[in-house]
Amino acid sequence: MPTQPEVQARAANQQVRSTAHSESIQISAQDISGELTRVLGRQLLAVIVSKSPRTVQRWVDGDTEPGVDDERRMRDAYQIYAFLSG
Repeated sequence: MPTQPEVQARAANQQVRSTAHSESIQISAQDISGELTRVLGRQLLAVIVSKSPRTVQRWVDGDTEPGVDDERRMRDAYQIYAFLSG
């Protein structure tokens, strides 16, 4: 049977996970690309989404929008970032 601290830690973990998910689906693709570029760098984000750093910069600048698959990858990466930083 789990101890009280273990139960509390699990509940806190679930809350952080839920918050990270909520943030990742509510924030705009441009804001996600900007935040991930700030935290990870344009080059690493480009690797994550399999695009060029120039394409990522266009998303950050709002010149273009990512495709559905690219946006999903960015949202997944953002959710992980938000979870780890929470």
